[in-house]
Amino acid sequence: MGKLSDNQIKFFELLKSIQESAVFQSINEMNRNKESIEDTLFNATYEVIVSLCEVLDGYNDIINLELIDKENDLPLRTGIELHDVCEQYLNWKNPYQTKE
Repeated sequence: MGKLSDNQIKFFELLKSIQESAVFQSINEMNRNKESIEDTLFNATYEVIVSLCEVLDGYNDIINLELIDKENDLPLRTGIELHDVCEQYLNWKNPYQTKE
């Protein structure tokens, strides 16, 4: 492996931070709400994916990234906020949702 650039290091440090945050948040939710391991894993992966989409949407001060759709050379987030759309597609259990 070659030497990493400063931005590559920032990117991987950001990924590490996102992963740690999602794991510890999910463990706390599991312990507090007596969630199943399945719910815990879905919520942890949801948090990681949403956090990555927030990075791509520009909601961080660490690194400025853009995901480009190679078919049309436009940013994938054109016309949307990627992190806002996650809820429509990903399986997760909203901890603030009241049980019916």
